[in-house]
Amino acid sequence: MYMDLNNTEVEAITMPVVSVSKQTGVELEEAAQKHATIALWMPYYSSFDFNVILLWVMAIGTFVLAGVWAGNDSFGTEHSYLQAQDDSEGNASKWQMESQTITQGGAVAFLVIASGSLLLLYFFLDTAFYVVLMGLFSLGAVQALAAALAPLCSWLLPHQTLHPPIGQIPAHAVLSLGISLGVVAVWLVFRSYAWAWVLQDLLGISLIVMVLRQFRLPDIKVACVLLPLSFFYDIFWVFIQPYLTHGDSVMVKVATGGDQHWQLPMLLIVPAFHLSPATGPVILGFGDILLPGLLGVYSRTFDLYHNLDIWQSYFWPTVVGYAVGLMLTYLALWFEIGGSQGQPALLYLIPCTLGLTLLLAMSRKHLTLMCSHGAFATCESGDSVPDLEANAELQDSGDTRLLAPSC
Repeated sequence: MYMDLNNTEVEAITMPVVSVSKQTGVELEEAAQKHATIALWMPYYSSFDFNVILLWVMAIGTFVLAGVWAGNDSFGTEHSYLQAQDDSEGNASKWQMESQTITQGGAVAFLVIASGSLLLLYFFLDTAFYVVLMGLFSLGAVQALAAALAPLCSWLLPHQTLHPPIGQIPAHAVLSLGISLGVVAVWLVFRSYAWAWVLQDLLGISLIVMVLRQFRLPDIKVACVLLPLSFFYDIFWVFIQPYLTHGDSVMVKVATGGDQHWQLPMLLIVPAFHLSPATGPVILGFGDILLPGLLGVYSRTFDLYHNLDIWQSYFWPTVVGYAVGLMLTYLALWFEIGGSQGQPALLYLIPCTLGLTLLLAMSRKHLTLMCSHGAFATCESGDSVPDLEANAELQDSGDTRLLAPSC
């Protein structure tokens, strides 16, 4: 249809438009058949929703939980491993280290694989692919939630075992696995319901914690490879790629479920608490917690291994930096810096975490120790640990230096 109107006449046209849910549309159709009067009314809504604050708290809480838990695991495992090496009875085999160390080559390979996976999801995301992703996530979530619940279940059922035909099984393992299977099953069946985001976030947080307990950075040098590469990776797929291809951002398109708008279980999500044209669900990808979280785990392990108190800590400043970086991400979304297509969170998180850690290390003269020995001070000639009591005396006297192991 074509209308021959000048600009003034076009601007004078006012046509109210309203977007409603499918259920509301059905109710309106039924009301119209009864000759009911339908009026449009739009109350005042703030463009701010508290779901932003809730996701911010959830992300920081996950960062702290994973950092403390994984850091304590890593510190305890290393100490046990070193003690086992000196065990005259040869019991070192029971102290096998469960975590995997990320190398510089592994950091580069990770970004290449991540980019390939992103393109794979963008071009080939269909029903079959979606079912496979849901299956893989469900399997990982069962394992992760069971691992997270194991300490609690062990406390509830101490020293109790079951005796099926296949052999003895700890009762707490059966309980934690049963709960995990139940939670995942409920989420799979009811994932399209409005409240299902709670279970998805619970499973996602469990998965993040498990991954951070299984992988660690050996020293700050690997962090200086992995995190800056992730920084540019995020910027490229959100800002640069759409400019080069004159199309949608591949990363944003995948995060929002493609053309079918499937809710992919690769992010934390909090829906809007009130309906408004200016508000909507807020999401945060797992990688935006996992990648800075690796640095958080390293910082926590370094603090424990070198007996650093809260004032000399690297972990808690990293937590503060993460909180500030996430806040800057929300502000960038609010003011639509770079456009309204979304924000690369790592653009703000990496400088606020890795940048702060490096500045603190340089000011405290710890950077050489972090580069040469990492969180665990070891030497090629044999494992050795720093004198923790001597380090504590240095800190008490106001000296920020650390005593490296003698090699």
